[in-house]
Amino acid sequence: MEIGSEVDVPDGGTFGMKRPLDLVVGGAQVNLGVIEIWLSDATLVRREEHEDRTYHLFTTPDRRYRYRLAHEEGVG
Repeated sequence: MEIGSEVDVPDGGTFGMKRPLDLVVGGAQVNLGVIEIWLSDATLVRREEHEDRTYHLFTTPDRRYRYRLAHEEGVG
């Protein structure tokens, strides 16, 4: 997962992020909306710089995370 290098990521916390959900079908990219990815009791394993980006590798005690469709802005 990619998170900005300026973001302070605490160990042992629960956090989520929104990402676009895109598929390639018959050579065409199809956007299915936005998903939320939630990690509970996450631990930062390593942070790497690569071509103007900072990548963070996390683990969780049971190596699980949750996905769900994100709510659109202004929609409950």
